[in-house]
Amino acid sequence: MLNIEDSSQVKKRGFFEPKGGGFMRYTTKVLKCRRIGDSYSVELEKCEFYPDGAGGQLGDRGKVGKSNVLEVIRENGRTILKVDKELESNKEYTVEISENRRFDIAQQHTAQHILSRAFENLFNLQTVGFHMGEEISTIDLNTLSIDWSMVEKAEDLSNEIIWKDLTVEIIFEDFENLEKYDLRKISEKIKKLEKVRLVKIGDFDVNACGGFHVESTGQIGLVKVIHFEKVKGKYTRLEYIAGKRILNYIRTLEGRERKLFEITKASKDDLITKVQKLLDNSKDQKKKITYLVEDLKKKVILELENDPIVINDIKVYTYSSTTELIEVLASIFQKKEKSIFLGFDLFKNFVIITCNNDELGANDLIKEILKNFEGKGGGSKKRANVVLQKKLTIEDIEKIVNDILDFIKQQHF
Repeated sequence: MLNIEDSSQVKKRGFFEPKGGGFMRYTTKVLKCRRIGDSYSVELEKCEFYPDGAGGQLGDRGKVGKSNVLEVIRENGRTILKVDKELESNKEYTVEISENRRFDIAQQHTAQHILSRAFENLFNLQTVGFHMGEEISTIDLNTLSIDWSMVEKAEDLSNEIIWKDLTVEIIFEDFENLEKYDLRKISEKIKKLEKVRLVKIGDFDVNACGGFHVESTGQIGLVKVIHFEKVKGKYTRLEYIAGKRILNYIRTLEGRERKLFEITKASKDDLITKVQKLLDNSKDQKKKITYLVEDLKKKVILELENDPIVINDIKVYTYSSTTELIEVLASIFQKKEKSIFLGFDLFKNFVIITCNNDELGANDLIKEILKNFEGKGGGSKKRANVVLQKKLTIEDIEKIVNDILDFIKQQHF
């Protein structure tokens, strides 16, 4: 479940429930600033930034002076800010904390509480993990058996709770009084606290939590599960979005849809039909291409076998085509005894060589090519290739073939 922060620390550092809008501002002194790599580690005299990962949620962002806060780290009871510009120690700065970000965090976090309770109430499923991301958040449920009909029922219940605009209360309760609340889980960390921070959503849900939440469920607007998958062999991970993130998500989908309309020349009514037709046509074309390539391969093999270059009892075959075809031919001729195959792709400046004899290695022939052409390549005695830096021409291929033929002639077998 969620990591629960000591409620006294929440009070002491002055965190508040965000309303959205602009920035929370205050003035404080920089105690320490030291460079770490490309950024700076800063400690403030008064730090009201919420740490990344606390309560399972995102941390605050904002500015200290003109320096942007990149990360908020909580370690050994101190809050450390990672910023992008150097700050002077013992100097006062204006601090800004983004309320818009806090409000987004609050929307996602309260939505998680509601979704988790919905799955528990409807299907007796427990939330065993929660992670809030910059674009999507995830909930892990203790099941592998879930389908979209179950998800939609949980969505419906969750959004009913949101639209009822239930009050979200923050309650600090003595640990010994927790039994009067229907808590989803009491962790070992909670058991060590004298006071526990509870988030109560009307009569629908109550849970121990140290994070940001909206003042009433209506402020969430909407929650939507967009994907789910099995993880770790025993859980189902739901991806969800809430609040303004849904608007951004819809705009992204609309942009993709408009692009599809533009590409397919389809209307809204026949987009799926046209896309399916394109896919079917593509499959048919692939089948035809496969047949043609197979037919071409047979003809090329027959042509090459009937007219090899023979040097010192070694048959040399050369062919120029696409990378895909010459790699297929290379695999075939690699199996022929006392043979060398030289394949060229003019468009990709690619050369592949196979050797099937005891005297010469394909990697040796690649080295011969690299004496006159710059490129990167290598391989084994049986098979090697190289991508040349310069654009290959017919004349280059003729030179490479002639150089390799001369090299073979010079060998004493």
